[in-house]
Amino acid sequence: MNPSLPSSDFLQLLNGNLHRSFPIRDEQIRVVDLLPGTGADAIILKCRIITLNGGRNFEALSYVWGDSHDTRTVSISGFDMEITQSLYAAFLHLRDVRNVRTLWTDQICIDQSDDEEKSRQVGLMGTIYRKCSECLIWLGDIPSNRLFLESDAQVVMDFIRTVAYDKPTFLDSHTLLLDDIDGERARSAFEALIMGGNPWWSRVWTLQEAALPATATLHWGPLTISLEIVELAALNLCSGWLFEGSSEEVQAEFHKLMSNFLYPVRGLRIARNREIPLNMLMRWRYREASDARDKVYGFGGLLPIKNLSSVPAMRNVDYRISPKVLFTNVTMDLIRSEGDLRALVGARELPHITPDLPTWTIDFAASSAIGTRQSKWWHHSHRYLRWTASKGLKLHVESLDGSGVLCLSGILIDRIEHISQVYQVTVEESIHDQTLQEVILQSRRILEERQQSCGSNLNAPYIGGGTIKDAFWRTMLGNLKMREFPTGVPKEHQEQEFEDYLDKGTYSELITSLHGHVPNHAFFTTASGYVGIGPSDIQAEDWVCIFGGGRVPFVIRATDAGTNAGSARYQLVGDAYVHGIMRGEAVVQRKEHAEMIRLV
Repeated sequence: MNPSLPSSDFLQLLNGNLHRSFPIRDEQIRVVDLLPGTGADAIILKCRIITLNGGRNFEALSYVWGDSHDTRTVSISGFDMEITQSLYAAFLHLRDVRNVRTLWTDQICIDQSDDEEKSRQVGLMGTIYRKCSECLIWLGDIPSNRLFLESDAQVVMDFIRTVAYDKPTFLDSHTLLLDDIDGERARSAFEALIMGGNPWWSRVWTLQEAALPATATLHWGPLTISLEIVELAALNLCSGWLFEGSSEEVQAEFHKLMSNFLYPVRGLRIARNREIPLNMLMRWRYREASDARDKVYGFGGLLPIKNLSSVPAMRNVDYRISPKVLFTNVTMDLIRSEGDLRALVGARELPHITPDLPTWTIDFAASSAIGTRQSKWWHHSHRYLRWTASKGLKLHVESLDGSGVLCLSGILIDRIEHISQVYQVTVEESIHDQTLQEVILQSRRILEERQQSCGSNLNAPYIGGGTIKDAFWRTMLGNLKMREFPTGVPKEHQEQEFEDYLDKGTYSELITSLHGHVPNHAFFTTASGYVGIGPSDIQAEDWVCIFGGGRVPFVIRATDAGTNAGSARYQLVGDAYVHGIMRGEAVVQRKEHAEMIRLV
């Protein structure tokens, strides 16, 4: 689908007489027959209507629209139409010298100016790509303004085939690993082919367009390679191949190229495994779409019918509703389909960019970054599933239709009082241990000063059991040992490993937890003496709250709206770890205080 929203003028050029002359309904789609031609012959197409109940009698095109202001004119069934240069170039390369080629391409075959038709046809996209005879992936022309030639691009294609079919071995003499002009050109070509250099790999729609068809072929200018070979190469690169560049700089450059090649290609297998809706929507959040609604609709074809039916707002494609309404409805559907509040963890992963979106809603328009460490979503989601903070308090959810208000059963636990400094770091940056140690020590000083003010120390009893000292070091770890997933609760003797890291920078199996849980989070204490770690933007007077059905506590902030307790409204700040209430302890003590809490 389109990477940049077409202008209204462009849509008028795209649509009109052609689509009115070939009306479609139900399971019908338009296809175009690309007539034979060579060289400078004009592109000529004929439109016709087929039903998806028929056989695999068409090929589907997957490509990036490109600039809607850069267009060419083609003839389609006697109508002159403007199409983007990207699609025009695809037609030039894909047409056969002798035979007609039947294609489905969204830019022509869907009336993009008709939201009702567009909604129906987008709902059929999964079926279209499953039923095509082949997906033709057009990666564009080989760039002429880059420091490499077509022969260098061929070197890259040959490398992929070698890795796909040869036995794993140690490789240090391939052109891609050389520190000379040939190696530099080959690496430039590789960069232009993969994620980061070619936009096809980062678009929303291209995921299902590549994952669903029975077979697919990548076309890069005149060069071709089957997607099956590309995926086999990616699989083999993770199982035995060793590479050594002829210099440290080349090695680092090659390693980055491998990461950008492997990430989206290996992701195709994950996409075919048909994850549950929330995981799928969050996993592919880094992919881009110019129409924010496509960050939801563009993945529907990847879900089994049962899973898709559990998220009606995703299933019932409707481009007549706003992104705000769509995202709010989808988040509500996710809460109900999962029967818990993991979706609220996703709601605060990234700052909202959609205007007036409720704080409890996932803003799918915001794109996550791909970095060297696990994304915030997966880190928090894996931790979330290990706890039972609301044990004994069932999920009770109500939505005030059209108001953006989410009503949840919950218990207000305590007000936040003191907050630490925050070590801010992006997923692309490495963790600086000295800075991390300083933030942890500053957090401990907050706790020490609090205890000193009441004539006590960290060896005093903690409100949630044990000592305050024990509560502190466990809180900084989120009380879990982490690898990719949690492996268990730290043992008592591992407190010394925590102290050794602070004193000497000594690494242990706790380091993944510290690197993942402390940066971009704020340590806090509450009025009653609880300690916790939560969102970086928490403020004094925010509330720690446990919602029915929520496995972890959440931090919420009172708004000015509401004149009494019954009408009070809160903004969701984010999920938190609060020591001593992660296994339902607070619910046992306060269950009679449960109330309906309104989030806006």
